[in-house]
Parts: sequence; structure tokens; C-alpha cells
Amino acid sequence: MTDAYPYRAGVRRLSREGGLVLALADSPQAEMRVRCGLLLATRLGVEREGVDKQHLPLAIARQILRALRDPDPAVAMAALHWISDDRLQAFAADVKLVQMDPGVTADVFYGAVTTLARLETENPGEGDLVNRLKILLQDEGVKEAQKKLILSIMPDAGKNVKMADLLPIFRKGKPVFQAWLAHYIGLLGTEEAAKTLRALVFDEVHPAEVRAAALLHIVPGAADEAGLLNMLGSESRELKRAVAASLQGVLLGFEERKVLSATTDAVLRAKANRAMGEPYFSRERPELKDVDGWLSFLEKVPGKPDIEHGREVFLSPRLGGCAVCHRVDGLGSGAGPELTHIGAIAEVRAIVESLLQPNANVSPQYESYSITLKDAEPKVVFELSERGGNHQYIDLAGNILDVKIEDLVKRERLPVSIMPEGLVMRLTDAEVRDLVVFLASQ
Repeated sequence: MTDAYPYRAGVRRLSREGGLVLALADSPQAEMRVRCGLLLATRLGVEREGVDKQHLPLAIARQILRALRDPDPAVAMAALHWISDDRLQAFAADVKLVQMDPGVTADVFYGAVTTLARLETENPGEGDLVNRLKILLQDEGVKEAQKKLILSIMPDAGKNVKMADLLPIFRKGKPVFQAWLAHYIGLLGTEEAAKTLRALVFDEVHPAEVRAAALLHIVPGAADEAGLLNMLGSESRELKRAVAASLQGVLLGFEERKVLSATTDAVLRAKANRAMGEPYFSRERPELKDVDGWLSFLEKVPGKPDIEHGREVFLSPRLGGCAVCHRVDGLGSGAGPELTHIGAIAEVRAIVESLLQPNANVSPQYESYSITLKDAEPKVVFELSERGGNHQYIDLAGNILDVKIEDLVKRERLPVSIMPEGLVMRLTDAEVRDLVVFLASQ
């Protein structure tokens, strides 16, 4: 059953058979849509029969608990919606357990947080949600996996997340989490964030992987020359890659050119060539329209594919810049398609094609617009919703814009993807290969 109408009709019919629904719910059901439908049928039946929602029969309470713990996020979300909408106080402790589950998905985590807000607050708003998330962020009992989720769902992070919120958990974090936080800070794009990253980059007390992550997001100046040259002598390939990437577009001095020219590692040498304004990719590259040719070409790029290198390309504004519109592992913007599980739903060929020809297949929900508001410059956005005279958009920085139609001076659908044509032309061969490998691994 895939059509929405027959599915809803089946749920409504089952809602009149309470005993049958509960019996079916008590037996194992392999299909997510069946488990979800049984829960929805029970909810409709409770509404029809006028059952006291704060004192539900034990069998119904058991069904809600099973749904809340269901491994499929869609079923868990259906349970959270019911608990939230009807403010079922008896399940507050169970919702907290869902919130603290290390394996919880971002959607279910967000659902649990907002459900608890409705259970504990009469009319929770964005400010209440932000405060709750910040309290959880500083809670030492909350695992690092949860802290990543907290930060990834924080509304308007550029405004609501301050370094005072992040530095305490950064200091206590493991290196992998610290590196994740460095990327998160870099993607905030604030002046405060840039100052924090600069301090991380040039403080040798921090692990190399953390300094490398921070360096991918700052623009070095003339005063940084000595420090960067010193980093090129590091044993960390991550740090050396970050240095070479950071020097792109920077006016290089004699000493920097001398050190870069001495690089023998193939991956680093290509980055060094780009920084020095020299050819940095093979002349044997196929044309952008030749997807099969590129698949063959990428297989022959010297060196071993490196997923972590591909992640750097994805996150760095100076390299792929993919995180401006896309999100992976809680990092990046929700403006474009979520790519956390792209490798599970798209073949490598489709990934390569999207990099080479971004305008070939633009999903309708990700068509972009140029909008102009009163007394404002044009802005490129994606539309999230349109209800009467109220529109909601998300811009390229991930900021949500609530717009009244009377404030909208001009709106123009953009005919092409905002993903730039020729993205691969600013990347080295290894960067293209490893970006593809990284996305395919998700």
C-alpha cells in the first residue's frame, strides 16, 4: 500500500476496531507503515471514544511506548507527535530517555526536545527551545554524539550560538569532537568565530587534526607566514593539506614558495601548485559532459582514496564549499539537500554527474529564487513553505526567513542550480576523487 488515500482510509477503518488494532500491535510487524498505521488508528479511536488521554488504558500505553522505542524514526516521530499534541504527561520520562539515546537521529532528537518543551511549558517558543538546548549542551551527562545533534538543530545558530557556549565543551572534548567543533565554529561565519579559530590554529597545545580543521576556515594574513611555514614541516598530513589549501589566493613570499616547491607528496604538490598559480590538475581530464570518462579518469588518479581528505574538501569554503548549502554529520546548511545518507541512495555515477552537471537534475523542492524585500538587497533563497500571505525561505547561510507577501518587492525563480558549474575545475584531481569517495561513504 503506497498511495496516501487508501492508507488513510485503512487507518480510519481500523480505528473502529480497537481490540483488533491492539492485538495486531502486540504481534511483531515487519513493515514500518503497518506499525505507524496501527498507532495512528489507535489514536483516532481514542479521539472517537472520548478516552481520558491522561489515563490511557495499559494496552494503549504499551503501544505508545513500543512506538517511541521503535528503530524506525517515522514510527518514533508518530508517537512523539501524539504525546506532544495531547500533552500526555505520563510519557515525559520515556521521552527523556529517547532524547538521551546515543543512537537517536537528529529528527527524533529534535522531536523529543520539542515534545518535552510542550509537556513542561504552556506556550513554548523559539527562545524556550534555545535555552533548553543550551542547558543540555553544558550537561556533562550528555554524550558528545548528543551535543553534535544539539548544535546541528539549534535555531539560527549564527545568532544563538556564542563562543561562551562552545569553548567549555571544546576544552573537555576528545580530539575528534574538538575537530568537529572547529568545523562547526568555522561554518558559523561570525567575527567571533574567526577570532576563536585563529587562536586554535596557532596554538600548538591542540592536536594537529583540530588545528587543521580550524585552518580550513580562516584567511591567513602576512603575519601568519612564519607559523604556516612551520606547520608545513609537521608530520600531520591533515595539517599540511590545510596549510596548502589556506594559501590559495594568498600573495606568497619567497620562503613560502621555496617550501611549497620542495613538496614531493603528490596530493600536497597539486595543492601547492594551485597556491603558486601553477597547473594543478591533469590535462587528461575529460569534458564535463563525459560522466563515464570521468568515472574512468578518477579511478586512475595516483594515490589511495582518502575519505577524510574528501571530508575536508566538502567542509572547506576554500575548496568544495559544499557545506554552504548541504549538511553531512550535522555540519553545514539545510538550504540544499541533506547528504548525510547520500551514499545509501545514490550511485557513484549520480554523485559524479551532480558535481559535473549540477543543472542536469534539479529537484523541484530545491529550486532557488532571488527575492528582494523592502529596503533590502536581492537574496538567493529556497522556499520552505507558502501559506496564504506568509512565505518561509531559507538562505544560503541556513537562516530561516519569514516573509509577509506585502514586504516582497520581487521574486524570481532562478533557472539553474545555485551549485556552481565547473566546481571541479577549482579542485585538484585527488580532491575531486576523494570528495566523491567521501559522499559515497555516507
